[in-house]
Amino acid sequence: MIVVSDDAVTVSSGDRARFRGQAGTYRWTDVSLYEDQATLSWSVTAGPTKCRVDWSLWGDDGSQSVGTMWAAAGEKGSGSKRVGTSFASGELAFRSSCPIWVAALAGYVPPPPTPKPISAGGSCHPSYQWVCLKVGIGDYDCAGGSGNGPNYVVGPVKVVGYDEFDLDRDGDGIGCENG
Repeated sequence: MIVVSDDAVTVSSGDRARFRGQAGTYRWTDVSLYEDQATLSWSVTAGPTKCRVDWSLWGDDGSQSVGTMWAAAGEKGSGSKRVGTSFASGELAFRSSCPIWVAALAGYVPPPPTPKPISAGGSCHPSYQWVCLKVGIGDYDCAGGSGNGPNYVVGPVKVVGYDEFDLDRDGDGIGCENG
């Protein structure tokens, strides 16, 4: 449910409240968010000089999130920021020197979990390419690393699904890069 009035905003999970303005100060004194996180996204358009929009979100528990949106002269700027919203109600304010700005406050919806692949025993694990890691024969670790096996991989190995053996510690899609 989204409710936006002159001074009140209510945002539930998956909902998005939109705000638009020009140069000036805007304030909503009764902001209610039903999640512990929200995302504030924005787009600003500058005139002949650069401009900025400062925003603040204060919680009744004393928490505060602040940020600045800006655009270079004659250009557009955009972005987003996830903000903690561990409060029942609060206040949202924008102070702008931009001729046009748009912001959206959205209730956070976590992404669905990555399913674990299911495969037949003895075949190559579908989450790994460039090297065949047999399914059903135990844990794999990178050769020369600190892992305790019983199986070791001389990499690199491309990780294309759920990283069951935690070979891609830095999350870049390539495991056992030093092997």
